[in-house]
Amino acid sequence: MPRVVPSEIVAFIDKTIQAARRQLESNIKTFSIDRPQQFQCAALIDLIEQMPSELLVLPIDRYIELVTATAAIKFALEVWV
Repeated sequence: MPRVVPSEIVAFIDKTIQAARRQLESNIKTFSIDRPQQFQCAALIDLIEQMPSELLVLPIDRYIELVTATAAIKFALEVWV
């Protein structure tokens, strides 16, 4: 299995969930995902979970944002089933 690094996850998001990049560039504080994106969201969660923890070097507030966003996506995936 290839080693997953943060830049590859960002590239995946930019390629498959393009609204996320637009949100970042426009400083919109809310973002929603829709059911048609469920497979991309599931793949994103898998990639995040495969990333070695030593590569995840973030300030605590950004880490909390990542954990919260990951939990929100997992919840959405459960609801969509």
